[in-house]
Amino acid sequence: MNNKIFNDLYIIAEIGTNHNGKIKDAIKLINIAKKSGCNAVKFQSWDETMWSKNFLKKNPSLIKDIQRLSVSYSFLKRVRNYCKKIKIDFSSTPFSIKQVDELISLKPEFIKIASMDLVNIKLIEYCLKFKQPIIISTGLANFKEINQVSKLLRRRRKRNAILLHCVSIYPPKADEMNMLNIKYLQKACDYPIGFSDHSEGSVAAIQALTLGSNVFEKHITINKKIGGPDSEFAADPTDIKEYINDLIEAKKNLGSINRKISSKEINIKSIMRRSAFLNKNILKGEKITWNKIIMQRPGGGLEYNEVKKLINKKSKKDLLSGQLLKKNYFK
Repeated sequence: MNNKIFNDLYIIAEIGTNHNGKIKDAIKLINIAKKSGCNAVKFQSWDETMWSKNFLKKNPSLIKDIQRLSVSYSFLKRVRNYCKKIKIDFSSTPFSIKQVDELISLKPEFIKIASMDLVNIKLIEYCLKFKQPIIISTGLANFKEINQVSKLLRRRRKRNAILLHCVSIYPPKADEMNMLNIKYLQKACDYPIGFSDHSEGSVAAIQALTLGSNVFEKHITINKKIGGPDSEFAADPTDIKEYINDLIEAKKNLGSINRKISSKEINIKSIMRRSAFLNKNILKGEKITWNKIIMQRPGGGLEYNEVKKLINKKSKKDLLSGQLLKKNYFK
């Protein structure tokens, strides 16, 4: 099991088809992902088998796009080898049994199932034969369909699986994100819930992190005008670097649920908190009362609960206004 996927912040750069069929652009995108701090890159194993022949006949312009963006086994092998070379995790989304077999032969760190195939149970069942973690996006799916998949995972005892909250709009508006679905799916599915992020910026990702996600998928591009299918809403090199930095900082901000005062806070506490001081002179044998006490900075002296125990006790000596109270002044 790839423990990092399940235990740490894990960011997948979704290259998809933004390489436009060019191996040199695929390499550029891998380098962008690595330099920005992504943990993995993911491609999409496009080919003509995704569409029916009748549909293609009615949409002939699509054929050119398919030919341009189709990813061959040799293409994937070359980018896989490059990922090994620069030490970044690799995967691709398969859309057929044949593509799953090709992907598995390249030993990916995980298998990714696209949102549109969440209901493609035959494909998912085939992927469950392999030891790699499986990551499934939930865009386009209602709860009944998501629950069907989570039950299948449990039935097949596939524990190294992650579901990704996803809105299959490119890009979605803020009121279309429904980030609280993450909490709902965590309880309902009993699997880690990550986030496949088609939004712009990092606000939604930070919300997902706060809600308990640690796996993030984000489309990247060389630049937004390069003409890739997803390039307009994808993160460019500057965007993805800022995105990751924001997530890292947000994770640090979350800290832990153990209430602990840092050494820096302890030093500040001694200045910011209040201590008990006298606001009147007190003679030896005179009782200490609340009207003779004022709580002022700095801290480090007696606080309210300690002063409360001294009320109406007699002073052992003469004390001056402005003096810091101490327990041994009274009997």
